[in-house]
Amino acid sequence: MTVVVAFLALLSVFVSFGIDIYTIRKDLDVILRCFQKSQAFDRYESLANIDRFAAKKYLSIYLSSVVVWPEPHIRRGMLDPQELDSLPEEIKRRVSFSTGLLGGGLCLAALFCFDTVVGDWLLDTFR
Repeated sequence: MTVVVAFLALLSVFVSFGIDIYTIRKDLDVILRCFQKSQAFDRYESLANIDRFAAKKYLSIYLSSVVVWPEPHIRRGMLDPQELDSLPEEIKRRVSFSTGLLGGGLCLAALFCFDTVVGDWLLDTFR
């Protein structure tokens, strides 16, 4: 059972990374066009010109925070709701799915760690 949990955790994290890479490679121009006036992307727009995996991944993480939890950005005045609405639904769905996969994978990884490390320690301690 623990091997299955560990495999699912790793698989979901890698699939999430793959979806993020695909989104940034395919739709980066569309994303940056949608958020031209927003302060939320002003300081991160320079990352789009850097041809490194870490810069693109950081940009995708920030995009997922804007798409999945836009309220704090809107409340601070860093994001215009009309610009968020102009982002195509396909990109929003893809980013939300990727974020869900990443969160689920991390929860499964935590469960795996608890089951193998902490679970064994608890069993040994209270036996």
